[in-house]
Amino acid sequence: MKKTLKRLGFSLIMPIFVISMVGMNIFVPHASAVSCTSLSAGDLFKVPDNSAVYLINSDLKRLYFPNSEIFHTWYDNFDNVIEIDKNCVDNYPAATSAPFGVNYRPGSRLVKLSISPSVYVVESGNIRAKITSEEVAAALYGPNWASLVRDVSDAYWPNFTATGEEIVAATPHDGMLIKISSSNKIYKIINGFKHEVVGTLGNFLAEDVRTVSQTVMDNLEDSGETTTPDEVVDNTAGGGLGDGEDNIPDEFLPQAPTLTAPASVTSGATFTISWNAFNDALFYTLEKSTNFSFSNATEDQFSNFPDLFSGSTTSSITATTYYRVKGSSNLGIGNWSNTVSVGVGCTLPSAPVLSSSQSTVNSGTSFTLSWTSITGATSYTLQKDINSSFLNGASVSLSSPTAVSATETHSVNNATNYSYRVKATNSCGDSIWSDVKTVQINQLCALPDAPVLTDPGDTKALGQAFTLSWTAVSGATSYVREYSSNTSFSNASSANTGVATNSSITHNTSGVYYYRTKAVNSCGNSDWSNSVDLTVVASGPPYNVPSRYITIQSAIDAASSNDTINVSAGTYNETITLKQGMVLIGEDPETTIIDAGDSGTGILAYGITAATIKNLSVTNASSRGIHINPGASQGGTFTIENCRIYGNGSGVDLWNGVTSGNVTIKNSVIYDNTYNGVDNSGFRNTTLTNNTIADNGRSGYYDWVGAGSHVFNNNIIVNNGWYGITPHRNSPRTISYNNVWNNTKGSYYEGFSGDPTVFIPNPGTGEKSQDPKFVDSANGDYHLQESSPSIDTGDPASAFGNELTPNGSRINMGAYGNTSEATKGGSFSQSYSGPDTSSTGVELTNFSVSGSNKVGGTLNVQYTFRNTKLYSLDFSSAGIFVGSRNASGVNKDFGFVQKTLSPGESYTFSASTIVDSTGTWHFWPAYSYAGGWGPYMWHDITVSVTN
Repeated sequence: MKKTLKRLGFSLIMPIFVISMVGMNIFVPHASAVSCTSLSAGDLFKVPDNSAVYLINSDLKRLYFPNSEIFHTWYDNFDNVIEIDKNCVDNYPAATSAPFGVNYRPGSRLVKLSISPSVYVVESGNIRAKITSEEVAAALYGPNWASLVRDVSDAYWPNFTATGEEIVAATPHDGMLIKISSSNKIYKIINGFKHEVVGTLGNFLAEDVRTVSQTVMDNLEDSGETTTPDEVVDNTAGGGLGDGEDNIPDEFLPQAPTLTAPASVTSGATFTISWNAFNDALFYTLEKSTNFSFSNATEDQFSNFPDLFSGSTTSSITATTYYRVKGSSNLGIGNWSNTVSVGVGCTLPSAPVLSSSQSTVNSGTSFTLSWTSITGATSYTLQKDINSSFLNGASVSLSSPTAVSATETHSVNNATNYSYRVKATNSCGDSIWSDVKTVQINQLCALPDAPVLTDPGDTKALGQAFTLSWTAVSGATSYVREYSSNTSFSNASSANTGVATNSSITHNTSGVYYYRTKAVNSCGNSDWSNSVDLTVVASGPPYNVPSRYITIQSAIDAASSNDTINVSAGTYNETITLKQGMVLIGEDPETTIIDAGDSGTGILAYGITAATIKNLSVTNASSRGIHINPGASQGGTFTIENCRIYGNGSGVDLWNGVTSGNVTIKNSVIYDNTYNGVDNSGFRNTTLTNNTIADNGRSGYYDWVGAGSHVFNNNIIVNNGWYGITPHRNSPRTISYNNVWNNTKGSYYEGFSGDPTVFIPNPGTGEKSQDPKFVDSANGDYHLQESSPSIDTGDPASAFGNELTPNGSRINMGAYGNTSEATKGGSFSQSYSGPDTSSTGVELTNFSVSGSNKVGGTLNVQYTFRNTKLYSLDFSSAGIFVGSRNASGVNKDFGFVQKTLSPGESYTFSASTIVDSTGTWHFWPAYSYAGGWGPYMWHDITVSVTN
């Protein structure tokens, strides 16, 4: 039932309007006291003779409604508005912090600043969040989402007190009401979960329910809880809910003005736009745009107070521009005026009158569209679409730009309506579109049957062409085949094959593909055929074996120079040929094995100048495990790292790096090969670091080059059938910190022509010749036992940080040095906590010795002295130091510090030394007075140093 309108409306909070409405009566004193109604949070109120309505927030402050549209996103009507005496307003002062007014209800509208194109959603809690794309806006708010966008002036923008995360995906936000088209269930989004709304929503809420896709709905988690229509409205004050109908009659909204402007003007000249104003409008909004749809419109607002006037403004343009205007009052926003266009130096053409020779035709039958000729038109545009909104309008090809007719023919498989419209163009611009004409196309023929698709097999190789075939269908004039990477064919690739019942296909991307086809005749398309699928073997990076490539060589063949080939654990029965600059990396040398199956070479790097081989094993190559051969007179840079090379002819064979070749072999185990472990027949520069080369039939390393630089550092080269290290007698070499032992013909020999002769390594620093004590070399385990003399005895300058502690602060020799697989070094730790006081008044505490007790290891000494006397103790001459004696009884004092200790002062002394011989070592805290006696030593700690 309609209720009587009480002209409550809404103030736009414009000071000049408030004064005009209230006048000077606000200064008239009241003769008697006023009884004020007590209001609560959520209440709505107004005062007599004023249309403004306010909301009481939780702090009992008043919030304004910027306009009636915002009010009606929260309430159906004004029934709950309480009228209070104007002298009571001070009991509810205006809010002193944002929000100062009420925003649109979350999910009801989209907002933007009038000066910015960015669009925002409204979320619960006065939060605005930016939408990043039109696609997301359409998915959440429908294809007509733009009609929900409202401009908010700078004055009202602060009412949004927070900015939420940008909306980058079609995920409904808090406050939205949503449903899917196939169901009447409505949900509200609360804290990211959907809550079913139980009950009937009022009209003002039902209009704001957004229809989303099934996918969008399915991606939301259901809270399992429900909510009511009353709970749906959750404004900033937490109350004041209304129901019923909005009863403002249209006649109370501002009337649509009549807009006038010149038809054309000189470019850049000033001209006047005018409209008739009405006294019920507070202000007018004038929009202008360079297109008739106003998609790029800008706007200006003009106040209608304090004096009523016929609105006008001046403008200047350089291209054809369109204008329209509408009024706004305290009750809402009126309709747009007529649209006028202003051309530059000319007049826009009139809209043609469109007609059709027929309103209904049969499928395949021609009909003619024609339109009136417009004086001065230089061309026409005829547009068609299957709906009258022309959302997907397409232009119809004309016989000439000035043609005034066109013939159309449509073959359809269902009755279809085609809509048409036309516009004229001259040098000034385009006319408006003509009226729409619709032609119904009726189906008169039978659709073809669906073809039957033949299964193409299980797999095809990447880049391999294959033929997809299907059965012929009677009456079909052509076929369409599709393939896609998913069963829904959402990203299908289509092709019309004509009358052919097969199609050649080549895939350049690996994965599973699905195929289907349909037949076509003059009536339309058949149903889709059965679907078949096949798997295409991968190509391109990443080159992972076997997850993307079944064999290592197939990955190499697909890759390019300098690419990386990643090989997972497994035994690969193949031989490998690398390309330029490739990096071949296994998962682990214990588990990633290339088994050449008694073929000639396991890994071949031929005719290239760079390659890296890491983390794998090579075995069963009858000639060479790894063969590096850049080609005659070429150089190159090659690295072999963390590999196991065993059971081959030669382990590593190096050829033809004679000009500038560099090969680095490190952290690798090269063992049990028939001939040499490393056979260098051509590389001038080789570096062997932290390798274990053992149990090979001939030499550990054999050099035929006689030039360059050859470095051997931290290697264990033992138990080989000929020699340990055999360089060419003319080859410069640096040999240090290696353990070369028990090689049948000797450790260090040089040769190439004549019989090899013994040489002494130069400088030969740190060389050992001792049993390295492998864990189980008979079964290929070349880790070191804890008693090995090769633990903590590598080059002191080498990094050791990757070895697990205790690591003796020094690298191990052999393949596992500076890796997590290194055998832990010798360790020692002994301490005396004290305190103890000497007769001289020095108190000793926290005396400790710790570190590696291997020869070459580092021992750290630390203790604390304190002066217990009432006078200073002077150690500024001889000082505080560590007294030590090695196993031969030789004093090796170290770490002197010269200083004076004041009464009660403490000093902590720290120093370290490298032990250089086996046996029992002694360490003491020690000191000597200036000009006095010393050294003074006590509390002996002994350390047993092993090899």
